[in-house]
Amino acid sequence: MRTTLLLAFICFSLFAQAQETSTSLLFKKVPIPGYAFDILVKNTKPYVMSYKVKFDVYGYKTDNRYEFTDTIGPGVEKKIMHLEAKRRIKNRDFTYSWVESIGNFNTKHDLNLKYYLPYEEGKAFKVIQAYDEGNTHKTIEAIDFAMPTGTKVTVARRGLVVDIKQDSTNGCPDESCASDANFVQVLHYDGTFAKYQHLQAESVLVKVGQYVNIGDVLALSGATGQVSEPQLHFEVQRLHPNLDRYVTVPVKFTVNDENKSKILEVGDTFTRPKNIQ
Repeated sequence: MRTTLLLAFICFSLFAQAQETSTSLLFKKVPIPGYAFDILVKNTKPYVMSYKVKFDVYGYKTDNRYEFTDTIGPGVEKKIMHLEAKRRIKNRDFTYSWVESIGNFNTKHDLNLKYYLPYEEGKAFKVIQAYDEGNTHKTIEAIDFAMPTGTKVTVARRGLVVDIKQDSTNGCPDESCASDANFVQVLHYDGTFAKYQHLQAESVLVKVGQYVNIGDVLALSGATGQVSEPQLHFEVQRLHPNLDRYVTVPVKFTVNDENKSKILEVGDTFTRPKNIQ
């Protein structure tokens, strides 16, 4: 099973007006009269980013800590540091480094939030692996549904598509196939992610940056990655405060037309009810 993490660690001297990089965040220096300048950061992506930045400063006074973690919204540019030269020091210099990840490191998971089963209304599928059990779920909170290849996979909770893989045709029970799983990853408004995995090759119907609503078709199910039979793997993740990994969390699904939700268990078969907003 693959966990997707956008992670960048970059180190630069800031004596350029802007840093053009292949990462999601753009840092730049804005001169201020009086031997001073501001450091700005811009998020070039259509989703929230978290970052941890560290400054090494010599010969400057600053209005912020030299190391801190923060978030920045989609398309936002903001000032994160003001530096003023110490007049009696001639050889002034500073560098910075940062780590960045998709999502909000302050995310607080709410178990009472409602998720719909990730397939079409009226369809029913059996749970073959659940939370913290089975061959590949011993340390993760995830659900596997036995599902024939080519079944429509639908949005369980509205959000923004942030990552896609659909070029794999490989699948096997061995761990060597884990990274071959096709998937769609959706970012929710609270900063958690849903991941829909083991999808059929070239079947994804959405694009990165696209907003999706409950019941929208994302792709077709398949048997790519580490699998012993066709299935859909569904998990919800949050970004760890260290920004170095994502952690899975349990969720409850609406399993009947009375709008009641529950934790799914192995062996149960659930029919997808109609959307109840």
